[in-house]
Amino acid sequence: MNIIDNLLRDGDNLYDQWNLTDIPFAESAEKLDRLAQVFTGREAELSQVVNLLRSRDAKSILVYGWIGIGKTAFVRLLLEGLKRNLGDRVLTARIKLEANTDLSTAALIALAREMPNDEWAQYQLNRMGLRSSLPLRSRKTTAGGKLIFEGTVEESTVAPEAPQFPTLSFEDLLDRALQKHERVIIAIDDLDKQDPARARQLLLNAQGLLKGRAWFLLTGHPRGITHDYLISDRGLFDLSLKLEPLDPDTSYAMLVK
Repeated sequence: MNIIDNLLRDGDNLYDQWNLTDIPFAESAEKLDRLAQVFTGREAELSQVVNLLRSRDAKSILVYGWIGIGKTAFVRLLLEGLKRNLGDRVLTARIKLEANTDLSTAALIALAREMPNDEWAQYQLNRMGLRSSLPLRSRKTTAGGKLIFEGTVEESTVAPEAPQFPTLSFEDLLDRALQKHERVIIAIDDLDKQDPARARQLLLNAQGLLKGRAWFLLTGHPRGITHDYLISDRGLFDLSLKLEPLDPDTSYAMLVK
């Protein structure tokens, strides 16, 4: 038996002593199923956002802080709580901002994914080459000279393409969503993963989107966001909320949970 065999065996023995099958902790909120049972603290920050959500007009909120501070968990808790308490009155969607993706396209994808039974929503996903609940096909009919039922139908998959006007496409889809829901809330994670200059340009290009009829929750790292977007005077965000490290007692209470 070599060192790797010993390590694996010792690890299994330790799990058996604690009646576990694996490590019960998650490094990321993405992997935590029972977030509401574990989340501890942040009452003041949550209160600020909840009070703002009582407004009739759509607002944009920026949640920022250092890596691992709990931005994603904070936003997830909010969205899950809204869905749990308001049901179909609110439609919530969340997406990570991938490289080379603008905020309008990210918002369009997030919203379309939450509308699986809407043909227009699924059409948008299909056109971008993303998985949807409805296939998108292009049909070409060739009829015979005498009777139409003697013809043939050729069907092919439509080639993916990015939306030409993502903001307008999002607004069209938002119209459909607001026919069934009182409000739509879109959370876009990881603005900080962009280069600071690009993050600034993305926000500049999305001013109309962020001041529209949908609510937005954005998360980011302070180094990836220039300071003028962190202050309310800039006018882009109705609330810029900085998450500070949890105190030792709160961290311990969360760990126990």
